[in-house]
Amino acid sequence: MPIDRIRVLNPRSRNQKVFSGLVESIATVGLKRPVTVTENGADGEGPFYDLVGGQGRMEAFKALGETRIPAMAVEAGEADLYLISLIENLARRKHSNRDLLTAVRVLEERGYGVMKIAEKTGLDPSYISGILVLLKAGEERLIAAVEKGWLPINLASQIARAGDEDIQVAMMEAYETGLLRGEQLIQVRRLIDRRRVLGKQYGRWTQKIDTAMTPHKLLQTYQSLLRRSSSKFSANATVDARAASREYGSSPCK
Repeated sequence: MPIDRIRVLNPRSRNQKVFSGLVESIATVGLKRPVTVTENGADGEGPFYDLVGGQGRMEAFKALGETRIPAMAVEAGEADLYLISLIENLARRKHSNRDLLTAVRVLEERGYGVMKIAEKTGLDPSYISGILVLLKAGEERLIAAVEKGWLPINLASQIARAGDEDIQVAMMEAYETGLLRGEQLIQVRRLIDRRRVLGKQYGRWTQKIDTAMTPHKLLQTYQSLLRRSSSKFSANATVDARAASREYGSSPCK
């Protein structure tokens, strides 16, 4: 298909080092997968196509001086084209975690089950199942830890479903089975503490106020009020003394 008949509607910026590697790969072994396009309009010279997936490959072809590229034309609605584009992006060697989570969420919202999503994304069904649990629960902190690789997805799912006591049991089991060790165990413990205090999501801190009043807290409250009253009395006395000094021309007593 002629490259000049293909339009890129939403161009992506690219890492030049990665792009150079792609150009070299295509120059050496050729194009492994055709780009995906959909027909949209025409003129006297023939149809135009919108690019659905494969911007990097097409740009690499252009960089190599090619004027035509192998392409697969598809017919689909706007929503389906968006879905195809997501899956195309996941097929890249290095996709972002944001792309991955967006694709999983969109597929699930469109009625795809765990096995079908796993088939389309090339990911393990147990991973998909766990990620869906975290997404539905709004567990941003747990998802971030899973993405970084130090929190196993099955443990993250358990934490999302469990109460405080059950979390302690899950942590103990993870330690006893060797799933968590050393520094990793400490990291997960800190994550759980932050999640309990700051919430599941970033930037949405809601402080939990302990309203239970014990004798010790009552004494602390009384002493605090006493200190504030004493400080206020001292400050007022100083102000009054200074006012008297100005009025009668004498120095305040020390």
